[in-house]
Amino acid sequence: MKRHLSFVAALGVCFFAPITATYAQQIRAETGGIAIGGSVAGSTINIGVPPEQLAALVRQATDLSETQKKVIAKLEDELDLNHRQIRAALGILGENDIPPERLAAKLVEIAER
Repeated sequence: MKRHLSFVAALGVCFFAPITATYAQQIRAETGGIAIGGSVAGSTINIGVPPEQLAALVRQATDLSETQKKVIAKLEDELDLNHRQIRAALGILGENDIPPERLAAKLVEIAER
């Protein structure tokens, strides 16, 4: 009987010692890492932003707000008006064939006369 009890005790130690050691492990993950303590069978691990959320974030960052659209339209109108005024002034001075990239230089040249 003693031998039987000793065998059961030894068998119990063999089964329960690894479980205790498993729970005593310190599990830690650094930024961007994964730490798993135990079985992950049947588990889903998600890392990062889900694709649908990423698409929404990109759309939100690239879409212009209504206020931004209004400001852009106003600036386009004002710049177009200024461009036409400059062209008209140069036309009066007889400078009609100036390419757009030379306008600033031509204005400086005329101002220095």
